[in-house]
Amino acid sequence: MSTEYTDDYYAKLLEDIQADSTPIDPAAVDHTPGAGAADLINATGTSSIEEFHQVAYGRPRLGEDRRPAPRLGTRVPVEMKQKVQALAKQRGLHESEVVFEALNAYLKNVA
Repeated sequence: MSTEYTDDYYAKLLEDIQADSTPIDPAAVDHTPGAGAADLINATGTSSIEEFHQVAYGRPRLGEDRRPAPRLGTRVPVEMKQKVQALAKQRGLHESEVVFEALNAYLKNVA
């Protein structure tokens, strides 16, 4: 028998969780070392526990005082976006990291 994952299924599941009446089958719990980490990695689609932590907890705060970092947004020509994408892929970085490095280098040179 397969479970049909409908809105009703999820509504009932939420109701059970909120009522703290979710049945847990002890036989289904994996207690082997590393099983919890493997579950977290699989649930988030990451490939390592370090990558999971980055996804789960977000990026570290920036700056010397480690305060929350404000966001900047801008529109760019398609060609510039493609160059950023290519560079990010080549260097194994996120696009935002490439943009951050470029902006940081520019500001150091003009200041």
